[in-house]
Amino acid sequence: MKNNKHIQILKPFLMVFALMALFSSCKEDEPELADPPVAADANFTYTPSAQTDNILEFRASNQNIQAFWDLGNGSFVEGVTAVGVYPAAGIYTVTLTIFNQGGSTSSVQDVVIENDDPGLLDNPIFDLLTGGTSGPGSKSWVIDSLTPGHFGVGPNPSPNGDFPAYYAAAALEKSGSGMYNDVYTFTLQGFQFDMVTNGDIYLNTAQLSDWPDAFKSDVGDYTSPFPDQLGKAWTYSEGEDTLISISADAFIGYFTGVRTYKIVTIEENLLFLRMEDSQDAALAWYLRLIPEGYIPDPNETPLYNLPLDFETVEPE
Repeated sequence: MKNNKHIQILKPFLMVFALMALFSSCKEDEPELADPPVAADANFTYTPSAQTDNILEFRASNQNIQAFWDLGNGSFVEGVTAVGVYPAAGIYTVTLTIFNQGGSTSSVQDVVIENDDPGLLDNPIFDLLTGGTSGPGSKSWVIDSLTPGHFGVGPNPSPNGDFPAYYAAAALEKSGSGMYNDVYTFTLQGFQFDMVTNGDIYLNTAQLSDWPDAFKSDVGDYTSPFPDQLGKAWTYSEGEDTLISISADAFIGYFTGVRTYKIVTIEENLLFLRMEDSQDAALAWYLRLIPEGYIPDPNETPLYNLPLDFETVEPE
């Protein structure tokens, strides 16, 4: 009886201790928010490109954050680096906003462009790609799914010319993959690029590790949910090859881990691109695009952007 009495007296204290332990355990299990970023975390630098002082390359000082740029020229870019194109002289206010679980902060710099660079706009390729300064200044492209050879792969380098010597897709062969419903819009003002995915994209199997929500496509490789990528940027460079590059997470057609494309052929109603493979340096991929809404005339448009004696061969 004596022992039971002591237990009865201790019960309220034991309950208090138990509740304190439970509360402490719950507190430990609750996720802790990260400290919000400070102003110094949003610092950034910029340098002129090798091409011209009117193209600036921006870089966030902190490379381990989520970053969003307002380049002050009508372009918005996501990522720790960005490229801004400024054809006209003036002062442009560039804002970098960074995020983490604890919050966000921004930094602002005014960028001074000393001189106009009409060459950035007065370019026949720009006219074909975007509609040009005398046209709408914006042009949307889609994969030419009805034309055989709209997608394929060949060797890299390409000793016999740029064409998909290993494999070329037949008309509508990749229906349902997520590639045919995407729209790519090039805008001249601000060199803006929009990628409308309609919810999904098509990607190379070798890229699967970077796309956790991807699933096996019925027509080979993988399809992944992916939101629209709007307000990105495109840049252009001429050298041994004529190249266009897409910023941030946007890309064109089929994801092989790269966002730079060689323009093999560009006409009013045709854009034929070559891209490399980040996982296999021996491969080059090809995409054939046409303006949105354009229907190729089979009597005028060649079935392939290929040599007449082309025969598909399998890679070794």
